[in-house]
Amino acid sequence: MLIYHKCYIYYLDRLLSYFLGGTRGRIIETLRVSGNSKPNSVAGAIAALLRTESAVEVQAIGPQAINQAVKAMAIARSYIEADQLDLYAQPSFVKLQLQNEERTAVRFFIKSIKKESK
Repeated sequence: MLIYHKCYIYYLDRLLSYFLGGTRGRIIETLRVSGNSKPNSVAGAIAALLRTESAVEVQAIGPQAINQAVKAMAIARSYIEADQLDLYAQPSFVKLQLQNEERTAVRFFIKSIKKESK
């Protein structure tokens, strides 16, 4: 019963963030980054989702994974520059249930924004 309750709270939190985050109720794709993830590959996925969906969520557990995620976001900025887009990232903590163990992850809610022309 407790596991279902935690899942319900997690999905309720995600739904609220979708509606309040300005994504017009669309389901946001979640990318999970590990310490072994290649930043260029993750950046390509982030850039593609920002172009098509305008928002993506990236989750990382542990210092190496967070480092790879931050590097991927920096690289993704250069990938979407040609489309006159920039990105906005909002970090937060989220509790995840992995293999019957609760883990704390860093969640980056990433949204694309139009660059102002100079």
